[in-house]
Amino acid sequence: MPEVEFPVEVVRGMPVVAAPEEIDITIAGSLRAALLAAAARGHGTFVVDMSRTRFCDSSGLHALVAAHKRAQAEGGEVLLVIPHAAVLRVFALTAMDRVIPNFASLPEALAQAHAVRAGVMSGGPGGAWPAGRVSPRRWRGRAGQSRRSAVTRDREPAGWSLAETGEERRDDAAISPVSPYAATKRAAELLCETFAGLEPRLRIVSLRFFTVYGPRQRPDLAIHKFAALISSGRPIPVYGDGSSSRDYTYVTDTVQGVLGAIERTRDPEVRHEVYNLGESQTTTLSELIALLEDALGRKAMIDRLPPQAGDVSCTFADISRARDTLGYAPAVPIRDGIPRFVAWFRDTAGRGAAALR
Repeated sequence: MPEVEFPVEVVRGMPVVAAPEEIDITIAGSLRAALLAAAARGHGTFVVDMSRTRFCDSSGLHALVAAHKRAQAEGGEVLLVIPHAAVLRVFALTAMDRVIPNFASLPEALAQAHAVRAGVMSGGPGGAWPAGRVSPRRWRGRAGQSRRSAVTRDREPAGWSLAETGEERRDDAAISPVSPYAATKRAAELLCETFAGLEPRLRIVSLRFFTVYGPRQRPDLAIHKFAALISSGRPIPVYGDGSSSRDYTYVTDTVQGVLGAIERTRDPEVRHEVYNLGESQTTTLSELIALLEDALGRKAMIDRLPPQAGDVSCTFADISRARDTLGYAPAVPIRDGIPRFVAWFRDTAGRGAAALR
């Protein structure tokens, strides 16, 4: 499949790449190629105009970092135009605002780009950027200021959410991880517990996500991967007999729980608390495939494989504490969530195909 092209225009003698409205993994490779081409054309210094951009995921950030490294290797700098608050927050939360200079308007960025090229000021750590748009967000608070954090466990709990017996997993129950991946998640919770005990100003909430899915799900995760394979008539890999079950959580429900956790950290009595964010309903793998078949209007070809070592048979979240304390109330069951995901999937695929025509 040919890549989407991002033309490099020259504005006032400076290469400018116009970023799209949404930057995700489907176009990140093409964007990266355009950025590296702009770096070469501009002798290391160029501008990325993100005036239209409303969404940028981690793959887009990686593309910008790669271009930033190439530019600095050539003695130049990448300058970003980011006027929208939603994208600014992404850059601040990931500390990208401390790595790549960004500005409120294209004329402002162009003026600074020419100053960089002329050697008037330098970018990067310690550089002077008087027109910088975002102030760094630092973890360290001022003396006497509380420090709040909501720590999330991305993807599915992978073995530490439920014992092999199929019991419902409480968020205050003892956990015995069955894989190294699961052990790292439990270790993170223990570190939060330790730091919360050592520093009384810390207020931490750890969240356990249960198989989150929905629009913009990573394409390597099961539901997105299965949808793509079924749509293209290719077989889907199924480990085991299809009886394994998961507690699938629609993304908007997870976000509602995250917002509740952030609000919870405003309580000065909080030290470290752990909450499950799931639907508290289980769906077998075979049932999931049937839901995808119905939504896509196509039958799946099954590539049956042996069960994977370290994979649990069932995940099932006890969300009673999250309901009572965070006001968490999941509202999208999987029978409604899968059609919503497929609608987004088809729309995204259609827009991608239109961009290539």
